[in-house]
Amino acid sequence: MKITEIKNLTTNIAPLTDATELAKFENASAYAEKITAQNITSNTWKDFATPTDNIQVTWSEGATVVTRAVGGTFSLSGNSVSISGLANASRYSVGINGQLTIGPAGDDAAAAILNIRAGNIVSKQNPKGDWIIDFSDKTDDATGSEINLKVLIDWIKRNTGDTTTVQLPAIKDENGTDKNPEDFIILFKNFYYNITQNTFDFWVTSKEGQTIRFGNFTIKKVGFRVTNTSTTSLETPTQS
Repeated sequence: MKITEIKNLTTNIAPLTDATELAKFENASAYAEKITAQNITSNTWKDFATPTDNIQVTWSEGATVVTRAVGGTFSLSGNSVSISGLANASRYSVGINGQLTIGPAGDDAAAAILNIRAGNIVSKQNPKGDWIIDFSDKTDDATGSEINLKVLIDWIKRNTGDTTTVQLPAIKDENGTDKNPEDFIILFKNFYYNITQNTFDFWVTSKEGQTIRFGNFTIKKVGFRVTNTSTTSLETPTQS
């Protein structure tokens, strides 16, 4: 693979296709965000620099275009040329998003609401364009995901015909009132899997304001987190 054409997309200057001149670039065999060349023919490049550079570089293998990069900024200094800021326009990105609800029936609340986003679109949160499945999407005004344990249990029982009372450990809230785990709304703060890197972050917590009391100890924002990647914001349960 080699560079076969360099073109300024904002001007009418003819694209540069001179194989001898293009072979001087150090990154001639593969796409790179920045490419440089030494000992170039200055007169060949004198009209490439413009106030609104938008340089396109094409890498080809034989007659087949392999990579087309755009958005480059051109710089000429003596007998050296550099083009930086190139973005790979031959790499397509895909994104799918939506909301999955589990267990709604009639006017019943949903047992689980999952805001899902999957894809490999480059963003501030995903600068390398990894393939990611996020089950707790909070972008574009999404509210994340949550599970209502009581509604979920009731929905399962209704659909299975099971009349057995579910036995869950008894606990009390901060006022000493009997409370079961099924009364809690569980929020997914993070619930994603990075397919490219094989990393995940599964972080759930109880809804704001809900607490569990064990004897004299009150735990607020009850939750847990399991991950195999580094984190920067771990929350510590508040105790009193």
